[in-house]
Amino acid sequence: QPLGCSFMHNSHLGFLTTCPSNLGTAMQVGATLRIPLLSSRATAFKQVCKSLGLSTWISTQHQADLEATSHERLWEVSVGSRLGHSEISQVNKVLDGCRKLIELETRLESGEDFNPNDGFPVSPASVMAGASLDKKSNEKIPRLDALVANSDQRERPEEAFEEESAGAGIGNDEGDYCPEGECPENMPDFSRSFSIAADVLREDPKIYAKLRISRTPGGVSFARCIKTCFENGGHPMIKTIGAVAGEESCYTTFCDFFDAIIKRRHPNFDAGRWHQNELDWRSVNSVPIESHGQNSVHGVWVHCCRNLRGFRMEPACSMDERLEVETTLVQ
Repeated sequence: QPLGCSFMHNSHLGFLTTCPSNLGTAMQVGATLRIPLLSSRATAFKQVCKSLGLSTWISTQHQADLEATSHERLWEVSVGSRLGHSEISQVNKVLDGCRKLIELETRLESGEDFNPNDGFPVSPASVMAGASLDKKSNEKIPRLDALVANSDQRERPEEAFEEESAGAGIGNDEGDYCPEGECPENMPDFSRSFSIAADVLREDPKIYAKLRISRTPGGVSFARCIKTCFENGGHPMIKTIGAVAGEESCYTTFCDFFDAIIKRRHPNFDAGRWHQNELDWRSVNSVPIESHGQNSVHGVWVHCCRNLRGFRMEPACSMDERLEVETTLVQ
């Protein structure tokens, strides 16, 4: 802010990101668990996670080794929805959900059973283990550079810039795809494209006809936003977004298109609501995920992304803009 910079944000969609799936908090938070008994009951495990609003997948540590036993396998546990949920509620939902999963694993270890159809209400952290939330703490949040080792400024070698400038998708050119920056007059056949964007365009071809030659005030074309829909067909079992935003105004200039995607990707978000951000870390549930001596939790993680206002986003950002962003961030 002292440099006159701010993050892309609006009161309706929260923090604005390249991918519509990250709108809202623009944050992913999760934990890495080992819960062999519970996860070995595939159907029950899936039902439990769904009732808790959790998304789970095998940790990348073992994705390449599909022969890993259930005891060796680690699971990533997160929440899928970010729009309409504050940062604090997102973190607390993961914490409470992991607590419940570990509780069920402990019951199975002791020989007990459970019915996945019973539902699993999560007890508020404030009444668990007699814990309380200290919202009056005056402890200051440390600066990021105090937490990151070797954060001193260093010159980047010239070769790094040369390698980046030669990389596909980096630079000022549109590339081979729609070199004039306009979509073909006739909408392509999206029958083999398995994405939300393809679904939107198939169901309402008028959106394509209306926007195919449109551009944002910053010069980002509709063609660039749906480039991935053309080039990446995806898989019928894995529904991707199939579209990206090239700058902040994409969500207004191409609102007919992006609003339809948002409605499908965030079905529980009311279009008439305002997204609420909450960044006071003192509201995070302070109850430990597991009891002392347990070994179910192998790590926790947070991924957060932000875009600087006044610059185009990655899919449309030129090399000069990338260098300017970097210069701004290191000051």
